[in-house]
Amino acid sequence: MIVNPSKLPYELPNDMVDISTSKPPAPLLPQIRDHIKQLKQEFEEFEYGKYLDVYRDSYAMFKDFYRYRRYIEKDLLHRLTKWRGDFNLANGLLHEFGRKRRKKTDE
Repeated sequence: MIVNPSKLPYELPNDMVDISTSKPPAPLLPQIRDHIKQLKQEFEEFEYGKYLDVYRDSYAMFKDFYRYRRYIEKDLLHRLTKWRGDFNLANGLLHEFGRKRRKKTDE
């Protein structure tokens, strides 16, 4: 193996072994629920239902309009993509933290 002298391998000092971090604090379930409520209001207010489908009130995805995306206003497409990502993330967290909370109470 040829080593390039200008690109020496990075070495950690010996005292920096087994570095671990703790988990950040989890958001509170009421905060997540409030965010979902706000997102649902935006969905109705800005009529995102024309472009997005929401399944089981917990997962959003674009309707089948990929052929027409070029003709949709870029700002609207950006807002739709952001809304969909925020909605799916919030519902995923609600499901994950709700399940963890139920496990703790079951034990």
